[in-house]
Amino acid sequence: MSVTKIRINQTQIDFKDSVVAASTANIADPLAAAPDTLDGVTLAAQDRVLVKDNTTASANGIYRVITVGTGANGVWERVEDMFTGDVVERGMIVFTQAGGTLNALKGFQISSAGTAGAHTVGTDSINFTPLNDDNQGVTLAQHIYNEVMTGTIDSANTVFTTAATFATGKLRVYLNGVRQTLGDDYTVTDVDEITLTFAPKSAPGNPDILTCDYLT
Repeated sequence: MSVTKIRINQTQIDFKDSVVAASTANIADPLAAAPDTLDGVTLAAQDRVLVKDNTTASANGIYRVITVGTGANGVWERVEDMFTGDVVERGMIVFTQAGGTLNALKGFQISSAGTAGAHTVGTDSINFTPLNDDNQGVTLAQHIYNEVMTGTIDSANTVFTTAATFATGKLRVYLNGVRQTLGDDYTVTDVDEITLTFAPKSAPGNPDILTCDYLT
């Protein structure tokens, strides 16, 4: 039986332009009562920022600073590529730039289910999950990112392996750029192996792509 490795096609993943900073707590009203700093970054007009921690999760998303204000009276608006009424998919990714205290140089991905993966901006709850949380102090040699898993892509095989063994609880699996859920979509069956279990399509077929991030 042949083994197929497929390179990731980035056109299948929705990457948004980077933001200067990401929130660390609820922002009462991003549109009319926005802060002048975010995660320790002093904001300027036209900066792109990520709101990801709001109690009302439908307010989460990417905004542009219109008026900085003083304290908490700034004016932001949703960006053109994630505007009110737009539809964004589970798996969308945005990265922060350098400078933040907690969120510098991190990636955040939409992890909420939405409706069949789709979210209407400003209406549906949108939850973001960090791509690289819990990795502080980890060297690049230990952090394997965006590895294509080894296994036959034939709409029948469900067992896939990583190139190295992964630490317990430190594996993330993505099907076509969408993060899969341990226990619902796959199970860990060895220190370098998973078995896909999600329904109705438990076995990926061409042109599906299965990738992973993990710590060794």
